[in-house]
Amino acid sequence: MDSIRTFIALELPASVHQELAGIISHLKQQLPGGIRWVPAANIHITLKFLGDVSRSNLADIEQAVGLVVNRHAAFDIRLEALGAFPNLRRPRVIWIGIQAPDTLAAMAREIEQALDKLGYPPEGRPFSPHLTLGRIAQDTQPQELASISRVLSGQKIAIAAPVRMEQVTIFQSVLKPSGSIYTPLYRHSLKTVAMSLH
Repeated sequence: MDSIRTFIALELPASVHQELAGIISHLKQQLPGGIRWVPAANIHITLKFLGDVSRSNLADIEQAVGLVVNRHAAFDIRLEALGAFPNLRRPRVIWIGIQAPDTLAAMAREIEQALDKLGYPPEGRPFSPHLTLGRIAQDTQPQELASISRVLSGQKIAIAAPVRMEQVTIFQSVLKPSGSIYTPLYRHSLKTVAMSLH
C-alpha cells in the first residue's frame, strides 16, 4: 500500500522557533546528555497524529479537516512553564505548556470526531496542548532524572508575548536517522475576525 506518515498541527511563526532554539540551547548547558532535542524548526502543536495513511485517503482527510478549521477563528496562545511527561518526578518528555482559549480544544475535538468517521480512532488520552522540546533516553540514571526535574522546576520561559495561530497544517513526516523531516501537504486558514473599536 502506498502510504505516508501524517499528522495535523498548528505551525509556529519563525520568530517563535528562534526563541525556542535559544531556550533549548540554554537547557542543553544545564541538563545531562542523553536527551534527544527536537530541532526548533520542527516544533509545533500537534492536533492529531494519524500515523501511516493511504495516499488515496488524503483528499478525504484534507476535506474533513478543512470543514472543521473553517468554522473557527484565529486565536492567540501563550507559552507557559516547562514541564515533563508523565510528570516532573519521572521526566521522559520535556515540553512547554500552552495557555489557549477554548477554541483550540474544541477544534482538536472536532478534528478527532471528523477523522473517527473516516476510520482514524480518537486518542485514548485527553488533548493536552504542548510544545515537545526533547525526549529523555530510557537508560538515564535516577540521579540524572532528579537533576532534570530540579532544573525544569526552576526555569522561567522568556516568551511572554501572545502568539497568533492562523492556520492548521496537514504534514507528512519522514523518519530519517538524523531525525524527522516534516513537509506541509495542505494548509487551512482559520477565520480572521475584524477587530471592533467599540
